[in-house]
Amino acid sequence: MFFSFLILGILYWTSVLSDVWTVRLFGLEQRVSGAWRLGGVTTGLLMIIVMSALVLSLIFIAFSREADEDECMVELRNRALTEAVYVYVVLLLWAVLFLYETALLYFMVANIYLLLLLFAFRFRYSVRRFRKSGKKCGIIFGWSGPC
Repeated sequence: MFFSFLILGILYWTSVLSDVWTVRLFGLEQRVSGAWRLGGVTTGLLMIIVMSALVLSLIFIAFSREADEDECMVELRNRALTEAVYVYVVLLLWAVLFLYETALLYFMVANIYLLLLLFAFRFRYSVRRFRKSGKKCGIIFGWSGPC
């Protein structure tokens, strides 16, 4: 599901599918004078569907339950989420300081998915490394309780 909507999103951004399902929605718009008023906004319905489906599929990937879910997996998940947030904040600060105009806009659009992607990759990497080691979780995390 993730890859199919990712391909649709790329096709939309490269203007191959940009005119598909264009609809007029109601929202706030700014006039030339600077005043805001309630009015219509023309947007691509396909892009709304693609962005929503990408976020939902990343949530399913990142937070799916493991077959052997226990305290060790909870600890791995917490550490992976903490590390992902640290990397996310550093990248966000870097982008705000060093990217401007269109480059910053493109980064912010990618930033919608970045935290979930970082967490999913870091968690999967941690689980793979933990399973390859064959150790008990108490040995790895420094506490001596049964897993």
